[in-house]
Amino acid sequence: MRGHLDAHERRVIDPGGHRAAAVAVTLIDADDHDAACFLITRRASRLRNHGG
Repeated sequence: MRGHLDAHERRVIDPGGHRAAAVAVTLIDADDHDAACFLITRRASRLRNHGG
């Protein structure tokens, strides 16, 4: 996985006047596949701002 990630140039994006979000990009081993998978979650609907 490291080799695949290293093949890409890292880009940092200036958020301008926007606040940074608390986000996790999580890769996990797939037990039934020979690959890595993204773990995607949904924000709780009861949050005051941007509930999911």
